[in-house]
Amino acid sequence: MTHIDVSVCSSDILGATQSLSKPYWPLLERTAKGNTSHGIGLPYYPLGNLGQGFHTLRVIGISDGAASVLQALADLTVVIECYSRGLAPVPELSAVIDRRNFVQHALLCLPTADELDFGEVSSVYLYESIRYTAIIYSIAVTFPLPPMTGIYAKLTALLKSILGESELDACWKLYPKTLLWILTLGGIAASVTPNRTWFVQKLSTVCAALKISRWEVIAEEMGQYLWLERACDAGGRKLWLEVSRELCLGHDFEEDDD
Repeated sequence: MTHIDVSVCSSDILGATQSLSKPYWPLLERTAKGNTSHGIGLPYYPLGNLGQGFHTLRVIGISDGAASVLQALADLTVVIECYSRGLAPVPELSAVIDRRNFVQHALLCLPTADELDFGEVSSVYLYESIRYTAIIYSIAVTFPLPPMTGIYAKLTALLKSILGESELDACWKLYPKTLLWILTLGGIAASVTPNRTWFVQKLSTVCAALKISRWEVIAEEMGQYLWLERACDAGGRKLWLEVSRELCLGHDFEEDDD
């Protein structure tokens, strides 16, 4: 395997991420092996609940393939956190790149809702919302891309569309905390897009229904899905300031009606 092979593979995954398409090339053998913990073992697990929120969504909103990818994203997040906090020795750069590329390749290769087999999930709306949100998480944390690429505007518009279409779907009443995670990451990503206000309004509605009045409560729930505090907390707190103002406005209107 040459450096050119690695460069082509990485460029292919980068291009597919930017265009929200499936990678053209299969994974290199070395990159596929990068899915193992060989060379990047973790002595300590600081994010024990990460990804646990997806377990109850199997079959309903997550296919077996999606469940594996979401777990891989959670595991990669743990890798990033361990090295950032000095809890594990820094591995070879090639091992980190292989692990990151493997996970991103797998995420982009997940079928769209239209490509799922009949009956593979009960709610295609839930599935597609989670898939888009996982991609948002990846480009913010595990496979970071700058906002100026336009990818955040594209993804938040797609997420807004699928959430708007499914507003009356029963899945959101059954899994409101999953919706909380989706709207929070979507809202953070929408900070540099015209979609921000929409996410703020929807998130405030969900927070009111769940009786959430503090950012710390949301942050704790985020830790059940995909979340990395050092990468997401600052954006989340800015989002919460806007949501809390929306909640206050709603409360004032209720008092005026009385």
